[in-house]
Amino acid sequence: MRFIKLKSIFQPLNLSSKVVQVGLFLFLCLATGWILAKPLMQPGFKSSASLKLGESLEPDELHIVFNVFKNGGKTSEQKRAMIDFLSLPSFTDPFGKTEVQGVAELLRDGDIINIVTGNAKGEVDPQWVYEQISLLQERLADKDIAIWITTTGNGEKGNIQKLLNYFEAHPAELRRISASVEAIGYDYEPNWPNCPECDDDFQLSLENIALAAKRVKAFNERVGISNWKLVSVPTGKPLQEYLPTDPAFEFGWLYPDLQQASEQAINEFMIIQTQRYCRRLCAADGTCPNSYENPNLTSFDFRGVRDELYRQLIRADKWRERDKFALQITVDSRRDSENGVPFPYATACAKQMAWKGFSRLSLWWAWPEREEMRAFLTDPEGLNRAPILYSEMPVFKRQLGSAQFALWQKNQ
Repeated sequence: MRFIKLKSIFQPLNLSSKVVQVGLFLFLCLATGWILAKPLMQPGFKSSASLKLGESLEPDELHIVFNVFKNGGKTSEQKRAMIDFLSLPSFTDPFGKTEVQGVAELLRDGDIINIVTGNAKGEVDPQWVYEQISLLQERLADKDIAIWITTTGNGEKGNIQKLLNYFEAHPAELRRISASVEAIGYDYEPNWPNCPECDDDFQLSLENIALAAKRVKAFNERVGISNWKLVSVPTGKPLQEYLPTDPAFEFGWLYPDLQQASEQAINEFMIIQTQRYCRRLCAADGTCPNSYENPNLTSFDFRGVRDELYRQLIRADKWRERDKFALQITVDSRRDSENGVPFPYATACAKQMAWKGFSRLSLWWAWPEREEMRAFLTDPEGLNRAPILYSEMPVFKRQLGSAQFALWQKNQ
């Protein structure tokens, strides 16, 4: 009946029946497409599949990869201080013995916690990794947050293989954490002591990352429990400082090719170490909080590396997969920080990412700079993850009323 009414609209135009039918068919196709696409246009975080070429995000829509490590502590409490800060509302500072307000309420579904061990130097510590993942599973059970484990060294005796060997030899521990762990990270930085195979050569780097992906895939097949992916974490220098691999680009490497370096398609994600270029923002106007100035950064900045990656993804027809590519920022206001920036500059870099349409940010930080990191997360000009302070909870509950407060807690 609806079709007959639509058809009657065209009758005064004296169009042929065939033309009317074709027109109606096209109209119905467009209407059906609009209806099916509508769920992708709901408020909140947009996946790359819902983004059109050139569409931008607001910085508060970014998803974050939080990088954590042992932080040089001696006691177990000191070694897990960064984990506690991310996953608890409050706790006692294991270094200063004062009460610390955590940022657990600022984590969002879709964020990732990346546990880093044995990357630049030192042995991988699988037991410590297991303990931290167990804590996160208990504390963040109501959040949809994935966990990655990152190390480096891809040889037979390298840290990646040591990590996999440990969990293969401890199946009970593997069973407990396997569903929460999404991927193993391969920190790929030339000249690092733990990564003798890491090289400036692009083709050799392709082969190394493909081999790491095969190691993880073989582990999955042997244990029959996990379905872990590989996250490659390559240096960002080639985006601005290396000679081009392809004459179509001003610089090289080709990062989309690195991301697909494994034929098994297990190399799913990539973090690109671009933090040094964010630092260029504050070096350029002379407001860096320290005297450090890298002479190689006189002409490169974060916008440039962002645009180079954008061009590469467009050329490789992978723009719709850009949520698999995270650019990295280090929030650190200390005078001796080589790559870190105070939170206002980190916000500026986050904006540059979001406005170009990138949806995933890798955040590097350190325990002494935890409040700088909090300021970055809550900056109303940027990520705007406005907190409800633990000390303010009773007042907030009274303002909302018990029923609304319970609903708010459920949605956090």
